[in-house]
Amino acid sequence: MNRKVLILEDEMLIALTYKMELTNSGFEVAGICLDVDSAEQQMEKEEPDYALVDIHLQGNRDGIDFVNACRNRDVSTRFIFVTGNFDESTRSRAEQLNPLGFFVKPVQISELLPLLNQTPGETSGKHQG
Repeated sequence: MNRKVLILEDEMLIALTYKMELTNSGFEVAGICLDVDSAEQQMEKEEPDYALVDIHLQGNRDGIDFVNACRNRDVSTRFIFVTGNFDESTRSRAEQLNPLGFFVKPVQISELLPLLNQTPGETSGKHQG
């Protein structure tokens, strides 16, 4: 069974690149979401194993808000932040949620594969692209 990955990314070209690379690496893409509202709906429908989450998104809520809301619902999805913004306050907010990883764009899916290929329950250190 392929592991499912949800992509929350408001830059469509980046999202489509992730989708292509994930599919070519044997993953099922559970959806591309451009904002938090659509990502929350997709999470309920698909229950993905992983979510690649951009932090700064269009709209009132960001990727950190999304992960926090998911954690409050006790989902089993593992989250990897992939963002172009690396300021300390953003990173500090994100790391409070104990993500599987934190990468700075640009990032290649090949950099994420060691995390995406872990079995649930495995732990890893934080990564930085």
